[in-house]
Amino acid sequence: MKLIHNKKLLDNTGTTLWRVFQGLLLGGIPGLLLGLIMGWSHRLYTLINPFVAAGHPIPKIAILPLIMIIFGIGESSKVVVIALTAFFPLLINTTAGVQQISPIHFDVAKNYGANLTTIFTRVTFPGSLPLIMTGLRLSLNLALLVAIAVELVSAQEGLGAMIWLAWQTFRTEELYVSLAVTALLGIVFNFLLQRISLYLVLGRPNRRFEFVSAGSKTFKTHHDRQSSNHSPKCRFPFGSERVPYRSRSPIRCLGASNDGAQ
Repeated sequence: MKLIHNKKLLDNTGTTLWRVFQGLLLGGIPGLLLGLIMGWSHRLYTLINPFVAAGHPIPKIAILPLIMIIFGIGESSKVVVIALTAFFPLLINTTAGVQQISPIHFDVAKNYGANLTTIFTRVTFPGSLPLIMTGLRLSLNLALLVAIAVELVSAQEGLGAMIWLAWQTFRTEELYVSLAVTALLGIVFNFLLQRISLYLVLGRPNRRFEFVSAGSKTFKTHHDRQSSNHSPKCRFPFGSERVPYRSRSPIRCLGASNDGAQ
């Protein structure tokens, strides 16, 4: 309670979270974009993947002295180390997420007249979203871990600095509190990301599957002649038509309940 009243715990926790947030943005966004491009382009993947394989296993805390020489001993070097840590998990998982998408989805999108931007935003990114969220979860946890490790050796504020000072002065209660707060942050991070992942990946429970592309023309299929007024409404790349839900078309209907599919 003393740590809460004097705001020492809150200040150090806020400092660590700010470093984690900065590092996640600085390393996560490039990792996400490069991962999408590497998964999209096989040539680029072949060119860059050896460098990723070489740089990923290197302990980022081990290159802290080198980073401090380049960026100085201030806040920038700490954020760069955290950013490098967050970069690789998101890059690797995003690349794997794009590569696991079936090629038939890209072929269907091209046949429907979708351009590269539409394919990227409606097929590539949504299809790789589950693994992107997994990579984000790994990146966030590792960023927190490395942030505390960096603070142990080169910071005056933060949970890591608080842990180190508590060890030096034999304040075991502060040590336990710092470790408990770190564990609590990990639980909160995982809970929030799981909620976000369920919302983004699964969406509303009544919606089964949606594939929407851009265009101005109405797409006609051979199922149009068999359509009936009782068929559920389906969304096509270039418009909306009514087709039987039990048809073998790769396009599924929206808003169909589980009872209607049986």
